[in-house]
Amino acid sequence: MAIHERLKSERKRLGFTQEDFAALGGVNRTAQGRYEKGLSSPGLEYMEALARVGVDVQFVITGGRGIALNQLESALIGGFRSAPDRLRRAALAVLGADDADGEHASGGATGAAISVAGQVAQNVKAKNFSQKGATFTINADKAKRSKSPK
Repeated sequence: MAIHERLKSERKRLGFTQEDFAALGGVNRTAQGRYEKGLSSPGLEYMEALARVGVDVQFVITGGRGIALNQLESALIGGFRSAPDRLRRAALAVLGADDADGEHASGGATGAAISVAGQVAQNVKAKNFSQKGATFTINADKAKRSKSPK
């Protein structure tokens, strides 16, 4: 599949008409038609504008699928990449994911504990909860525990 065919495929996947897609990319409908017929090639500004509405630009250009991330996922990955190794491993353990070596992030230890220090902005209404086979027990000092509003 050629670039012009992949561009058309992405437009249809996202449910846009040629006219809508052209407007999103900052061109007219005639230019959009020429792009999709392979008669001319879109510029970088056009591709950048379409990327903002969910077009997989990597797919259009190379034919390989990228992963489109929403704003929350982008923030999570950005924070993960800038975190120290210990925190990254803890985050992977909480999510029940494997690390780059294919080992469980907790080091494979049964009953491994994760400690979080400092202010934690998380509300949990249970003493124990599970996610992906991992059970978490929350213990708070009575002096620091705040009462729930009634």
